[in-house]
Amino acid sequence: MLAESLPVYGAKLRLARQIPLSCERYEFNDQMRLALSAARSNRADDRLQVIRQASGLDLASDVKTQSFQARGWVEVGVDNICAAGDREVAEQTGISALLVAR
Repeated sequence: MLAESLPVYGAKLRLARQIPLSCERYEFNDQMRLALSAARSNRADDRLQVIRQASGLDLASDVKTQSFQARGWVEVGVDNICAAGDREVAEQTGISALLVAR
């Protein structure tokens, strides 16, 4: 996740925050978010990207959420998305690094 563009990184953060809201098996790993944010803030190009790519965050979030929903046959914020969260963990995706089993 360190090498990803700011919009993609932000989209994964947003989605990872939503999973625990619809699935009691997971909680958001805020310590990992802080570590990732600290590592990314040390990159000079990221500071500039925050300004330049802020508008791309909403688009990237929409795309990431739609992809997640399509792969898991779920609707974020409506359905129980535990199975989709389990798939992220099994596949060891970047989103899974931000989830902790309760």
